[in-house]
Amino acid sequence: MGDILIINDKKFLFVSLGENVVNKKKRKKMTSPGMETAHRVAIIALLITAVVATAGVFFIGSNCKATDPACAPAVSPVYYGEGATNTYSTCGCNTSAEIRNETNARVLSNTEFGSGDASLEDARGVSAFTVFFTEFIFNDIFRPVYHPDYTSSIPVPPGDPVFSASHITFRVPVSPYTHTFPPNCPFPLNNGTAYIDLSNVYGSSESGELARLRTHSLGRMRMVAEDESRLLERNATTGKWTIADVRDTYNAGVLALHTLAVRNHNYWADRLLSFHHTWTDEQLFWKARQLNIAEWQRIVYHEWLPTLLFIHGVTPDPESPVPNTLTEPRVTMEEALALMPAMVDTMFPSWVNRGDGAPIPYAEFTGRSGQDLISTHNIETFLGSCVKTRARRFDGNIISERRNQGNATAPRDLVAIHVQRGRLARILDWHAMYQCIQGAPFPADTRDAYQGFIEEEIYPGTSVGHTTVRALANLFYRVRDADQAYYTYNAAAIGPAYWETINHATMGTLLVRNGRGPYNALNIQHPFVVVDMFH
Repeated sequence: MGDILIINDKKFLFVSLGENVVNKKKRKKMTSPGMETAHRVAIIALLITAVVATAGVFFIGSNCKATDPACAPAVSPVYYGEGATNTYSTCGCNTSAEIRNETNARVLSNTEFGSGDASLEDARGVSAFTVFFTEFIFNDIFRPVYHPDYTSSIPVPPGDPVFSASHITFRVPVSPYTHTFPPNCPFPLNNGTAYIDLSNVYGSSESGELARLRTHSLGRMRMVAEDESRLLERNATTGKWTIADVRDTYNAGVLALHTLAVRNHNYWADRLLSFHHTWTDEQLFWKARQLNIAEWQRIVYHEWLPTLLFIHGVTPDPESPVPNTLTEPRVTMEEALALMPAMVDTMFPSWVNRGDGAPIPYAEFTGRSGQDLISTHNIETFLGSCVKTRARRFDGNIISERRNQGNATAPRDLVAIHVQRGRLARILDWHAMYQCIQGAPFPADTRDAYQGFIEEEIYPGTSVGHTTVRALANLFYRVRDADQAYYTYNAAAIGPAYWETINHATMGTLLVRNGRGPYNALNIQHPFVVVDMFH
């Protein structure tokens, strides 16, 4: 019938608005008299507009199908294309008609970012856990599309200290129509959504990605049979994971967070079933998805962003009780192809603290080795190590492991690739980028935007540069305030039985709830800051 909420050891029984209460003869939908407000009518109008404007694309909420009359309103919208795809990136600060022909990207990597191994740790104690969380959330709001026939390359300069091959070949995000970057506004296709809705976990196609990720029983997501590991399924022959976004397997930190999100979904599915014995798999799944997403949304704005930006970023809760329907929650070119990779590259650690005095080196927690690390160890141990390790300082230094990957004849330099992708996208130079984001004059500066973000002086009280503060604030205001189904706009849909849990969710809560001993032993209350900062 409802959930039992315990406050100060007293039990209260609630029945969630919008949920089904079962009697002997029929199911009756519980609604409040004030639910049909002008705001809800406006939301319905927006949904209709979205469906009409995206031929062949139907609207799905984060908790249940739009076609299911028994479902509560959505918490975070997502387009399931079913063969169609959703173009969700824009030009942002505009772009040039010409591809910028500046210093060779590999040369730039060697000369400007080559002393990264001497980089300092973050002075404010931001943890390596925060860096992996940053990458996880970026994967959620922007998921590029690649065409197998469209690649580019960077010439390796003569006498390169590491590589002997002639070129570094890499994939480039493409346009949905030409599979190339069109002039003036080269927008790559975002195959996820620009909302914070765990699209990297749940996928963007109900009959495709999501269908293979669900058990289709009891509302749960697929995991290894309920043994002690509680890991994602992995093919023993190919090594491939049952996962929506393969980028979440690139390192052990993001893979562990992805696993945590799936565990948290199954936690909610099990909890719902314990109170709603007659609910179908569909009802359990979509409601668990709604509650899971809501908790991650809260953590983004109440913990992650304040850790990086302190009071200079985004307000923890929206200032308005209703969404801003005039704002587009789109990820811009400079955010996707300059800001995001710059942040991860410069703060990414070269090792994490194992806890016994022996560090886990970069090579062991990235790539296939990182996947194997998660397969053979529990995620609790690795995430606990990340909480005990400081992130690298946000500066012009990037560890050599990010720049010198692959081997001499098959080289890979993430820094050079990120710089060159920005150039191919015709992202403007730092002079124009600064003026666009800050709205203030700036002297001529031909550096790439990627380089400008990284080399900017850290803004006092934060862990990033001033322009990065402004850019992150702009981005995360958009993806929240334009989300007509963000969790704080939908307290009634979430229901009073779950609202207190959602509204007090922390990353520490999720870690302890879905983990084992190492979390409790560390007393992790603030995983975004290294543990020793509290002792």
